[in-house]
Amino acid sequence: MDDHTFIGMTKVDFGGEKRSEGTLDFSLTSISYDTETDDPASADLENNVAYGSWNFEFPFEADSENAREIQVNQKNDQGYGVKSVALSQCQLVINLDLPYTTLSEEEFSHEDFQRMWEAKTEGMDPVPEPPFTYEEFLAQKNYASCYAVVYDQDGNAYRPVSMGQTAKVIPTEGRSFEKLTIFLGDDLSLIDARTMEEAQNAAFLSVEVAIQQQE
Repeated sequence: MDDHTFIGMTKVDFGGEKRSEGTLDFSLTSISYDTETDDPASADLENNVAYGSWNFEFPFEADSENAREIQVNQKNDQGYGVKSVALSQCQLVINLDLPYTTLSEEEFSHEDFQRMWEAKTEGMDPVPEPPFTYEEFLAQKNYASCYAVVYDQDGNAYRPVSMGQTAKVIPTEGRSFEKLTIFLGDDLSLIDARTMEEAQNAAFLSVEVAIQQQE
């Protein structure tokens, strides 16, 4: 609008806590932006940042009418699959079903656990207690690596901006979807694919999801 006013949008993650309404205290120390003439491939990221202190407090209410989760529950023989797709006006979340392993006592002994924690806390005084027990550490799930690419009904590709182990997050920016084709693979060639055919060849699983339009 002018040299001192910014208009933008951000997503706030409540860390798994479900809140339908409330008041949000929001603080910023920097704002990055693109200008009308910026080429994304050569944008001056260092200079396109405004530093300062902004503090906001405002009420919010979740838009539950335009947010939905579609159960998919498809996977291959190796255990890789798509559990569900969560769609809202700002993002698309692909929830994955992935194979995983855990450690055994033979692979990682209690002495190994103690040595690991001693190395992590070297120089600390006092030494904090581990945030989990040895048994809890052994039970932690180590998920297999997996990449995802999504194509819509018009053949447009979407690559996740957040590559969590079992959830891939894709900004939707208000786009309307009728059908999604989700490709999963364990090789970076899937991310580099330039066409749906290349993505199909690089993937070990493809899943189609029909999006029923809300009235």
